Amino acid sequence: YQRALGTAGASAGERRQVFERYGAGVVVANAFEYTTGRLYPLVLGLADPAESDWSLVYQDPQALVFLRHPPAGLPVLDKAHVADHLEAECSLYIQNDPELSLCARTLGFLFLRAGAADRARRAFTLYLAHRAGPDPEAEAAYRQVAHR
Repeated sequence: YQRALGTAGASAGERRQVFERYGAGVVVANAFEYTTGRLYPLVLGLADPAESDWSLVYQDPQALVFLRHPPAGLPVLDKAHVADHLEAECSLYIQNDPELSLCARTLGFLFLRAGAADRARRAFTLYLAHRAGPDPEAEAAYRQVAHR
């Protein structure tokens, strides 16, 4: 399970081997580890547009569903929707437990690296409003995107 999620330091190739070994054809997952806010590498890997074996077929604020080789006629979502899902899932987490806001910090840095300044600003704003204590690194990153 941890190798498939990527939390055990497994590479994309090792995750692929796990799926092959067990014949996995469907992945239903949330994107974050709830308490640490860590983003599961599996989700980013499956959401990569270059990953042609897996298609996003459903998403809501609680889960993503990917199918390996979906049947003909089944609607497939653009993987760009995963970014919307990440924001919605994290917002739902914080709404349910404001003390567990680290997913917003994770998103802020993810979006900052991706050059998505508006998304990074929203994520850092959410995180900084709920953080447990000082976080100079997040504060500095927020200042980078605050006026873009």
